[in-house]
Amino acid sequence: MPSINFTEAELETISAALEEYIHHDDPDADPADLIGGLSVADRCDSIQNKIAALFTKVALAQINADK
Repeated sequence: MPSINFTEAELETISAALEEYIHHDDPDADPADLIGGLSVADRCDSIQNKIAALFTKVALAQINADK
């Protein structure tokens, strides 16, 4: 899969949008109607976890660079 480079502001925008989008989760939804068979909550959580991991990686790199 190709790599996508987002700015910090873009990642924060995506994260904020996911906080709103997760309210569209329907636990009773038919899996056949779900994108990739995943619930809205599962997809939002997955994306949020990836964003958080990236911010952590960047922060650790900055800390190491400052040493």
